[in-house]
Amino acid sequence: LANFDVWGVMPPAGSEIVDFKLAELGGRQGHDPRVVVDGQKQLQFKPARHPVPLFVCLYYSAGFAAYMTARFQLNRRSSPLFNTMEYARQAAGILSEKLPPQLNVGLE
Repeated sequence: LANFDVWGVMPPAGSEIVDFKLAELGGRQGHDPRVVVDGQKQLQFKPARHPVPLFVCLYYSAGFAAYMTARFQLNRRSSPLFNTMEYARQAAGILSEKLPPQLNVGLE
């Protein structure tokens, strides 16, 4: 085992429960999947599709990598070269935009 091979989801301080939900990034395809809600660009999530009875996370991402992968998933291409270019496009989009409020939860 190496550092970060084993991880857990912990409840917030002072709580005994974890409110952990699986969701899929919604929104439109393109360089920016955010939608305008109450005058502010925000992320739109939809419940994850039917999970298998035994759910295992082989890879767990958080922060920039998770956001970029979710955005890429909306724009997957037909070849490895175009997929690489799409990853670069999504990374550039994330770096040039204001952070959506949903990604700031618990970071104050």
